[in-house]
Amino acid sequence: PCRGINLPEVRPVRRHIVTPVELARLAGGLGGVGQLGPMVYVAAVEGLRWGEVAGLRVGHLDFDARTLVVREALVRGRGGVIGFGEPKSAAGRRTLAVPVELLDMLGEHLSVKGVDQADAEALLFTAPNGGVLRYSNWVRRCWYPAAVSAGVGRMGGGGGTGRAPDKGGGVHDLRPREGTGLRGGGGGGEEGPGGPGGPGGGAHLHPVTPTGGG
Repeated sequence: PCRGINLPEVRPVRRHIVTPVELARLAGGLGGVGQLGPMVYVAAVEGLRWGEVAGLRVGHLDFDARTLVVREALVRGRGGVIGFGEPKSAAGRRTLAVPVELLDMLGEHLSVKGVDQADAEALLFTAPNGGVLRYSNWVRRCWYPAAVSAGVGRMGGGGGTGRAPDKGGGVHDLRPREGTGLRGGGGGGEEGPGGPGGPGGGAHLHPVTPTGGG
């Protein structure tokens, strides 16, 4: 009975693989160290989802062991209420090795924010008012402008709604970098984040300095 049925064409999803230079531009567009810039490096190098990055606390970092623990994520519940929940699956609760250069960046990030490692419950990344991030606001106010500035997206017309959606690279395009040379895994070459013998096994992260943006 299924013979002769014309199935719809399956088109592969094409994602833009962010380069190290574009990643540095994105981080700069998000305000650099001390603001939201390091979010893109954590997402790209460690392969974290946006909610996992936004849910990271100081206590989830172990600077001595060079690890990061993912045990909660920022989620939106009923009625748009923002809260913290567990990762999507048991496998989502994990401990990850962190390249020394990324740890150095995060250490500088905390220093610029005036947060001590003893502030275990403090969030690594917050909204301008110091509260938790909201994905919709972050995408519209932070990601879209940064993506356009970095050359990985362009703004659409918005259909007369006053909104201008991003066309091109999306925040989810950062995660595929975790499986490529940026993380380094087995000798990541020029694009790897860790120094020789480090967890990343590659070269270097592009520096991200504090800016007035965010």
